Amino acid sequence: MNKKEYIEKKSKYEKSANIKNLIYTIIFFGLLLVNIPLADRIPDEWNLYYLIGFFALLFGNLYLTIRFNKWLANTSGLNCKSCSQPIVGENSSIAIATGNCPLCGSEAFNEN
Repeated sequence: MNKKEYIEKKSKYEKSANIKNLIYTIIFFGLLLVNIPLADRIPDEWNLYYLIGFFALLFGNLYLTIRFNKWLANTSGLNCKSCSQPIVGENSSIAIATGNCPLCGSEAFNEN
């Protein structure tokens, strides 16, 4: 993939990622808002279990979000030709400007 193809793919990837992140954020905050009236209905003797479950789901959600974003980056096709690592986020600007992969230092794109 040459630099022009990379920039086109990067644009599509960012649009797709932004839409997915927006949908996720709306659902996440919607579930948090639904949680408010649900928390009022929990009996006092179950409060500790509820809090443990709530925070387990909250931190589990954080872990799954990180894994999903890594998977999305790996399947984006925006990989370095030398090290095959995804070049996304801040690294993409560096790769476009220099032509080199910021992760391994080798040439990131084909010359075509």
